Amino acid sequence: MDDSLPIYCPPDVDRGVHPQVDQVEERAWAMACQSGMGRTARERARMKATSGAQFMSRLAPDAELEAVTVCAAWIYWGFIIDDAYFDGVPPKTTPDRVNELTARFQRAFAFPGYVPEEPLGAVLAALGGHFRRQFPPHRLQRLLWRGLDWYVGLGWGLANRARQQSFSLDEYMLMRPADAGAQITLGLSELCVEPEAPAWEVDTPVVRALESLAGAVAALDNDRQSMHREKAGGFSSDHVFAVIARERGCSVADAVPLGIALRDRLLDRFIELRAAVEARSVSPGLRQWLRQLACCISGNAAWGEQVTRYRVGQPGESAAPGLLPVSGRQFSDKPLNCPEAPDPARLPSLSWIWDDRLLGVRTA
Repeated sequence: MDDSLPIYCPPDVDRGVHPQVDQVEERAWAMACQSGMGRTARERARMKATSGAQFMSRLAPDAELEAVTVCAAWIYWGFIIDDAYFDGVPPKTTPDRVNELTARFQRAFAFPGYVPEEPLGAVLAALGGHFRRQFPPHRLQRLLWRGLDWYVGLGWGLANRARQQSFSLDEYMLMRPADAGAQITLGLSELCVEPEAPAWEVDTPVVRALESLAGAVAALDNDRQSMHREKAGGFSSDHVFAVIARERGCSVADAVPLGIALRDRLLDRFIELRAAVEARSVSPGLRQWLRQLACCISGNAAWGEQVTRYRVGQPGESAAPGLLPVSGRQFSDKPLNCPEAPDPARLPSLSWIWDDRLLGVRTA
């Protein structure tokens, strides 16, 4: 399969890496291990393969050092949890246990004093203490809400894999960002925004649309970057290209440009809406949040092109390095021209994002 097409990410989409990324990595690794992660050589290898600190440093390149460090420690936990409980075909956790497991995780992070029996749940309880010391309660409450979105998405993805059930492109675009952890990842980036954007701005429909677009673009980039590793390692084959191939009756290879063009149209709408919002008189906090949303898109794309996690058969296992080479794909200033690609504005799950009246904006 030829997947050498460039990644559309024009200069309008901010990018950067935290200037103290090496310190972030050193401190976040120590915090994660002190909280109970990295108990075995295999788990440490898997943590290393995620480049979690590099990832978080791209999502919040302007953040205060301690804030991005705490969030990077959570990133290590998030990837390890995914590998331990939710990845694979058949899935490692049965659908009937998802609510029980994720409810314990949510409570462990939210409430001091509760420590689940699951070792990784105990890790999250320890990390929760670091978060409570670093961030005010009202900001953590927003993160907890975003975490629920991830847990719901994990349950959806796991149930589909267990039943080997196919679904429409519209349903996929509705639920895939949740399964990919888009909201919780954006929430970690949002915690690092200073000054804080006021809720009356962040909760407007247009900012919610921008967050949804950032999460959808990142999820589709993740599909593209991980699909070869998942095929090689026997993981789930549910990605946007397989979904489009089923709907169109074509091969996955033929669906690749269709899925990429769909993703590029989402990014174009993000750029358009961001410009419309920034043309107004908005708070410094919201302006910084919009910049970090753009960094979440570009940072996720750049990280995914380099991370070892997507280059081996099993995440973090050094027995198979080089199984999948670094792609060599470059960023491009132009979207892929593919007229026959699905139009996201016509998908019910996304059409609201193109309703200027609903969003309260005027775009060209």
